Amino acid sequence: MSGRKGRPQSATNFTTMKYLNCPLIGERPITEFIYGGAIDPEPADLEGSAGRWAYHQDSRPLKRMEWWYHQPSQKWFRVSRETKANAILSIEEQ
Repeated sequence: MSGRKGRPQSATNFTTMKYLNCPLIGERPITEFIYGGAIDPEPADLEGSAGRWAYHQDSRPLKRMEWWYHQPSQKWFRVSRETKANAILSIEEQ
């Protein structure tokens, strides 16, 4: 073993964990979910290609709708989230 003491901690070893209120089974650890992407309507007048709009948006703080997937129940749902504070505003079951 090299001169390092111990192993680095993994994300699951932290004492605080983020939770998401699942519309199907209530509050669950965020590790049970997969982020599916933003649900942003394409602008009517694009200033370039649709691919550029989809993949090169800036990361400004805003309120947005996103797809989330709950792995244990295999269900998709939509989350309204405020990105600056990373706060969940509402959840809609599909």
